[in-house]
Amino acid sequence: MAIPLRIGGRVIGTLDVQSTQSNAFTEDDIATLTILANQIAIAIDNARLFSEARKALTESEETFGRYIRQEWSSYARQAKSNGYLFDGKRTVPVDEGDKQEKSRSLPQTGRLTLEKDTRELVVPIRLRGQTIGFLDVKSKSGNRKWTQDDLTLLEAAAERAALALENARLVDSSQRRASRERTIGEISTKIGAVSNMDAIMQAAVEELGRRIGGATEVTLELDTEHTPSND
Repeated sequence: MAIPLRIGGRVIGTLDVQSTQSNAFTEDDIATLTILANQIAIAIDNARLFSEARKALTESEETFGRYIRQEWSSYARQAKSNGYLFDGKRTVPVDEGDKQEKSRSLPQTGRLTLEKDTRELVVPIRLRGQTIGFLDVKSKSGNRKWTQDDLTLLEAAAERAALALENARLVDSSQRRASRERTIGEISTKIGAVSNMDAIMQAAVEELGRRIGGATEVTLELDTEHTPSND
C-alpha cells in the first residue's frame, strides 16, 4: 500500500507499506496509516521550514554584522581621538599606533579566564556580536592575581560602554540625517522659486557650493548630446 505524503495540495513523498499476505490491510489500517502519513508530512515540512528560517536568520545576522562594522568604521574615523587612557593621575588620548597593536591581540570569542596571574586584562567591547573596541587594564606592579569581581566589573563596564557608544552614534546619525534633509529642502526651495532654465542651473550650483563649503567647485552641465529632441 502506497500512501502519499501531502502538504496542502502538494505531494512531497510516499509512505510505502508492504505485506507478504494478500489483502493484508483493512480499512482501519488504511485510516491509521493515512493519519501517520499526514503527521510524517507535517513533520518533514516543519523541518524544512525550520532549516530555511535558520538559514535566513544566519544570513540576516551576517548582513547586520557587516552593516554594524561599516557604520562603526565610518563613525570611529570621525572621533577626535581613538580612545583615552587614565594612568592614575590624568587622562590622555590614545594614539593610533597603540590602538592598532592592541587590536591585533584582542580576543574575538569566548570569555576571559583567570587561570593564571597576568599583568594585563583586555576585555572586548562588543555590540551585537561585533567587536568595536576594548578595555585594557594593566597592573603597574607586574603580574597580578585578578579576581572574578575585577573581571565582572570590566565586562559589565564594557557592555554598558557599547550601548552608550551605540546610542551616541545613533543620535549623531539622526542629527546628520535631519541636517541633510533640511539642506536638501532648502536647496529645493531655492531652485523651485525660479522657472528659467539658466536661473535654475545657476541657483543649483550656487546653493550646493555654499552648502558644501571649502575649496570646492560645483559644475552642473546638461547632456545636450543625448537630450531627446522634438524631431
